[in-house]
Amino acid sequence: MKKTFFLILLLISFGVFGQNRFGQIAVTGGPTYSLLRGIHRVPFRDFDNKFDFTVGGQLNLDWAFLRRLSLGAGFTYQIHRLNIYDYQYEQNGQTFTENPTQTIYVSGGYGRVLIHPLQFFDFYDEKFDAYLGGQMHMIFFQTENNSGDPDFHQVSVGVNQVPGVVGGIRYYPTPFFGLYAEAGIPGPYTFSLGIAFRSAGRDRFFGK
Repeated sequence: MKKTFFLILLLISFGVFGQNRFGQIAVTGGPTYSLLRGIHRVPFRDFDNKFDFTVGGQLNLDWAFLRRLSLGAGFTYQIHRLNIYDYQYEQNGQTFTENPTQTIYVSGGYGRVLIHPLQFFDFYDEKFDAYLGGQMHMIFFQTENNSGDPDFHQVSVGVNQVPGVVGGIRYYPTPFFGLYAEAGIPGPYTFSLGIAFRSAGRDRFFGK
């Protein structure tokens, strides 16, 4: 299964354009958004609940040890706020009704391997960098709330070795500074966009 997965990534890489150079370093960072935050609704499915619109942040560093292959690492952090309505609990023989807020803190670190496809058009060679690859996440969840229920649902757990797929594109209107957009699933974030910086790199494996 793993061999099939990496073969698909390799075949896709020859169908789009991209650019990378030996020893090049790309640093990207910006806001993120998660489509998977709905999992935090599950403990409160018997009550009306609604998320506030929240975003997180991301910072990545990728190093091209080969022209079309890079190794990278990143960190991401999100805060989600779930408003719960008409929540009921019993204490000392009495029933209480309240509208508490559950705040979820999600942080994640990850390593990744990216394929940077061969370019088809010289014009795109210096301006665009498309990539596709895999990420391995370490994710930590922690919650807090303002409920009066001493048994209110709480989470404080770490999850290791969560594999995911990532893909994105970087556009450089200048030689070193540009913009990027990225999507990854599964993981602590689903979409991200922001600014990108890249070093000059070199044309040969050794030397300039």
